[in-house]
Amino acid sequence: MRERGELDDTLLVVTSDHGEGFGEPSYVRNDIRVAEHGVSIHDAVLHVPLVVRFPGEGSGERIAAPASLTEFPRVVEAARTGEADRDEFCPDGPVIASAVGLDEPLQERAGQYVDDLSPWLSTSRAVFEPAPDGEVDKYCTGRDGSATVRVRDAQTSYRTATTGADEVESAFADIGDAGLREEGDGVDAIEGDTYQRLEDLGYV
Repeated sequence: MRERGELDDTLLVVTSDHGEGFGEPSYVRNDIRVAEHGVSIHDAVLHVPLVVRFPGEGSGERIAAPASLTEFPRVVEAARTGEADRDEFCPDGPVIASAVGLDEPLQERAGQYVDDLSPWLSTSRAVFEPAPDGEVDKYCTGRDGSATVRVRDAQTSYRTATTGADEVESAFADIGDAGLREEGDGVDAIEGDTYQRLEDLGYV
């Protein structure tokens, strides 16, 4: 892009949709481990790369505040108007995340290997807020427990308390159904190679 003379006119973002769970211990429940990516709010799943270069930007800077990819439309608009700041991906309020547990098709597949799926069926929620020294506090709830986790960086986080439900409840209190989802035929309408490819990737 630099060789073509396009870099200084481009918003360049490098990121990922999610990480993956490979048996990391849960912060909320000591008796389970993180498996795959659809049922967990563990940092191994949620803490993804986010590298941003705004049009005309020179030197780099690490932003310590929690960031969210839900801010993407606002970031694009700010870049288009030339009013983007380096912390544009950091919302004014807390960053939130949730996982709803295994759906029926995944329960059927996982049930071939695990007798008790109940630890992976409940909704889990997390709230991220800035903490001292450039670190992040993460408040978590899941099934029958809660935790506060200090996130130091992408590889280092540790539980500091077995509380956090109040912070999660407060952050999620005003969130409702936006009515964007439409009921359809679901995976039953997907046929042939498309279904097989999605199944191979773990999506159906």
